[in-house]
Amino acid sequence: MELEARSSRELTNRVTSRGSKGAAHDSYRDEMALSMYTKLNGWLGVPYRLRGTDERGFDCSGFVWRVFHDAGVEFDRTTARELWETLPEASERERTAFGTLVFFEGGSHVGIVRDAHSFYHASSSKGVVRSYFSDNSDYWRQRVIGYRRALPPAQMEPLQRRTADVESRRW
Repeated sequence: MELEARSSRELTNRVTSRGSKGAAHDSYRDEMALSMYTKLNGWLGVPYRLRGTDERGFDCSGFVWRVFHDAGVEFDRTTARELWETLPEASERERTAFGTLVFFEGGSHVGIVRDAHSFYHASSSKGVVRSYFSDNSDYWRQRVIGYRRALPPAQMEPLQRRTADVESRRW
């Protein structure tokens, strides 16, 4: 518990300290990261709801969409698999950065990286939770298929064009 409290304080300090070059600042403005962090913590315990995108309940991709939408990063509300197919791959360094998206086996589940050890997601059995990559069973770590990065607003236009290109090739 002490380690979790210290880790939480460190993340808050990284997110709220202006001018810092911490991992949380690689792609997100300070206020955007703080908004995301505040929302994430405020939604812990909200139940799972298929296709949910609000306080009544979230599914995994609805949760991701809502966090980024509320922080000013716009992309279409879509499935985890479509996010995997359209968002750019995260660099090795970004994989442990707050705000990076983590995808799991089959591309049907997505979460938001908190740090190198944990992530937030909407669990079908527990609702919005913080889970750890390495717990007693390494359940989540064994299922990670990769990481993607949602870009800040100024960089979203090229991504939206790429998304439209992918959609046009499907039909």
